[in-house]
Amino acid sequence: MRKRSLIAHGMFLLLSVGACAQNTGLSGFRHDPNVIRADEITELLDRSVYETVQQLRPRWLMPRFNFKGLPSLFIDNQPYRLDFLETMQPLEVESLSLLNAADATFRWGLGYQNGAILIETRRR
Repeated sequence: MRKRSLIAHGMFLLLSVGACAQNTGLSGFRHDPNVIRADEITELLDRSVYETVQQLRPRWLMPRFNFKGLPSLFIDNQPYRLDFLETMQPLEVESLSLLNAADATFRWGLGYQNGAILIETRRR
């Protein structure tokens, strides 16, 4: 009976460790839905940043919740029009993040009910 208990305990530990590794992104298959990293961007160098976002995280470019607008855009903490993404090349980008309305408002003040896309460039 004791041997069966030890085997069950060992299986539980193996499953627990496997689940933890998968949830931390160690599996390599999961991506943060609110971040696009440079390694993801380099897979799509033949597109504009707008097309890259459209391909990798299409919901970022959809109207938010009950509001009819799109998220604001900040590049290296400077505001830009969202259509600027159509002229920007992926090689310029280090990472993109989608901030929800609360985080964007906390960072830049009122007027960000649709959230914001924050781009950090390689030229910072």
